[in-house]
Amino acid sequence: MNRHLFSFLTVLITCAVLASCINPFGKRRHRRPHTPDENQTEQVAKQKIDAVTDAFDEMSGTQATLREGQVTVAIDRYKVMGLGVINDDEWKIDRMSQPVTVTGEPVSIFLGNIGQDSNPILCVLTSDGKVEIMSIFESISTGNFLTSGPMNGYSDIVKFESGAVENEYGIGYGTIFAIDASGNKHEIDLWNVNGELYYFETSPQSQGLSMGILKFTQDWHLYVTYGWFESEMSQQLQGRFWEVQKPEGSSPGRYAFEFTERFDFELDENVELKPKKVSLKGEFTFADNNTGVYTVTSTSGETLVGALNKPCAMTVEAYPTAQNSVGVSSSMLKQYAKSYKKW
Repeated sequence: MNRHLFSFLTVLITCAVLASCINPFGKRRHRRPHTPDENQTEQVAKQKIDAVTDAFDEMSGTQATLREGQVTVAIDRYKVMGLGVINDDEWKIDRMSQPVTVTGEPVSIFLGNIGQDSNPILCVLTSDGKVEIMSIFESISTGNFLTSGPMNGYSDIVKFESGAVENEYGIGYGTIFAIDASGNKHEIDLWNVNGELYYFETSPQSQGLSMGILKFTQDWHLYVTYGWFESEMSQQLQGRFWEVQKPEGSSPGRYAFEFTERFDFELDENVELKPKKVSLKGEFTFADNNTGVYTVTSTSGETLVGALNKPCAMTVEAYPTAQNSVGVSSSMLKQYAKSYKKW
């Protein structure tokens, strides 16, 4: 009797063990595959990034640091002034340590030179794999330590490195490459028409000559100032611009912009200018005619200079010429040229 009971219990236990491996429909159980969520995917992407928190440019003595999400640059005035790039009257900062405003979340930084001479460019890699840049020399001369914002054409970037390339004329220069997760190199693009461009136009409302001044910086910042020739300035807008379509052949490049600050000038020079927050957007085309004349055409949104869809010829001359003015008589142009060349 005990032997039969033992056999029965043995069969019962065996069936229970088998039942634990078989579902009610007679199929083997399978573990549900693990699917990583978005946060885990982002963490894996961040692990690919070569996070650099300290960078130094020996030529200019500039040091950059990244601490707790804040990028800071320290300027060596003596070294910078020794390079002969910035004059005393162009020096717009008092403190040699400056916090940098970055649009995205910075996770890595890099300092390198672009060009044949000293031209330190701060590159910031953000958590989404985008690239933002800032020119050290432009920031010193404008007093604005702001990055370019996310640059078009750069994604899934994990690190930066310096290198050398040749232009279409076979002339070599130093540059910076952004390296993506696949190992592809992308050269950092700078805006290559730096400085101020002038446009003049007679105003039907008065006897004065209105003027517009566009200042482009190599790290993709844009300043436009409106006023009257040989008189006071009325307003300045500050923002950034970016490339929408590269120039090709006879077709000009197409660009978009956004102004975020406006300064209204006062007649009293003792009144401190305070920026007003704005959001003014638009697009324009820019053509370099290789003659010292640049054609700027506002195509949509806010107008930079002139009127919408009206090509405006601009030059670096800070006085009216036959190339950069509209509605000014030839006799007046000669008088302006004579007085300014004498000055």
